[in-house]
Amino acid sequence: MSNTKFKPTLLGVCVRGPDDVIPAPDFDTARRWANRMNALTDAAAKRRIDDEHMPICNSVVIRWPYDAASHAEGPGDDDKWLLDEEEAAPSMPTWQPIETAPKDILIDIWLSEGVRWCGCHYDRITDQWRINTPFAPMRWVPARAATHWMPIPDAPKTDVPA
Repeated sequence: MSNTKFKPTLLGVCVRGPDDVIPAPDFDTARRWANRMNALTDAAAKRRIDDEHMPICNSVVIRWPYDAASHAEGPGDDDKWLLDEEEAAPSMPTWQPIETAPKDILIDIWLSEGVRWCGCHYDRITDQWRINTPFAPMRWVPARAATHWMPIPDAPKTDVPA
């Protein structure tokens, strides 16, 4: 028995026919995606649909044949239709330890007293987190008072013309 650490197996879905390989996060997801593609192919064959985007193929779960970096990229734009709504939804920013905070962009910070400050920047000279608002004086807090940070979320999409 070796002393090497167990490495989790990276998985993917191989679409045999066009030989596409799509990275999947785990076995259950890979199996669900393969079944989804096989069902579409079977339905097309039954209806005899002649569609250039519907190859006659069979999808199976395989070990990822490439490196971990390419697996981490996830499904490409052409394969986004495979994702469930939860998988396709953009992820929301999450709180991270303040030690990992970038010091060169605006971020939201969480203070030890349970208060959130939005749109803060770090001042390296004074070792403070600062916030500037147009109609109020600048506020600051010592860097040690911040416990967590998160990226500023994207603005909501609206149909109102700019």
